[in-house]
Amino acid sequence: MYKEFEQIFMPVKKVPVNDLVPGYKYPTGKTHFIVVDTPNGPKIANMCSDDYGLIPNKEIFMPLAESLDKAGLKFHTQVRHIGHTKFFVDFIFDKFALDLGTGGKPDLVMPKIRTLNSYDLSIKYGINAGIWREICINGMMAPDQESFKSLKKLHTTSFSEISLSETIELITDFLNEAELIIEPFEILKDRIFSENKLEEFVEDVMDMTKFPKKQKEEVLERIQFEKLATGRLSGWEVYNGFNFQLNHNDAITMPLHKRQTLDQELIEFISYG
Repeated sequence: MYKEFEQIFMPVKKVPVNDLVPGYKYPTGKTHFIVVDTPNGPKIANMCSDDYGLIPNKEIFMPLAESLDKAGLKFHTQVRHIGHTKFFVDFIFDKFALDLGTGGKPDLVMPKIRTLNSYDLSIKYGINAGIWREICINGMMAPDQESFKSLKKLHTTSFSEISLSETIELITDFLNEAELIIEPFEILKDRIFSENKLEEFVEDVMDMTKFPKKQKEEVLERIQFEKLATGRLSGWEVYNGFNFQLNHNDAITMPLHKRQTLDQELIEFISYG
């Protein structure tokens, strides 16, 4: 079970600097190395203080997965890492799937919880919530942030017990609201657009939401791609034309919380504007 976790469960340890590099003059307070055993050999991920509570991924992600499974929640996971030092595990809850497809073509969206951790100290352990789209893996479709409080934690010796209980509570609350969170996407599906007014509407969306206007052609191109996939031109295809840029366009450099806010503004205006 959870075989995909093996790629992020490589051994990791905190080693005194002088054990690896005798006589090395390390920065004040940085007395230890974090060493990761990668498939290509040991890798120094970063330096840390003596009181840094290193928690291996296995002690974070496995208890969470087992707790969700024990609660009877049907989910599947997606796992990835960057350089064996940054880790992302998505828990995708199939039970709450909503089909936005037409003509016998399924287009499933469902709640997703992303959990994060790092060994290079670049990412605190944390979770955030969103909506996952099966046919596209479009990335971040964030719920109303008032309905989900994100969690970030420093590594401490009491980390595991405290964070796991908080995490389960947040996820449970989020899933209890899953139907309400996904509901706005049904409204998007029901709003049909004409091709000859599409460009004008895209410009209106950009004016009202402050979406970067330089990305207009990219948005229009993606909307046409969505239209080919679904066979219709509704608010759902228009929304995904914008949302895709928020997740995959390197020219959009705003931080995550601003993208989440913009994402909500897009849903509201495309639905009712």
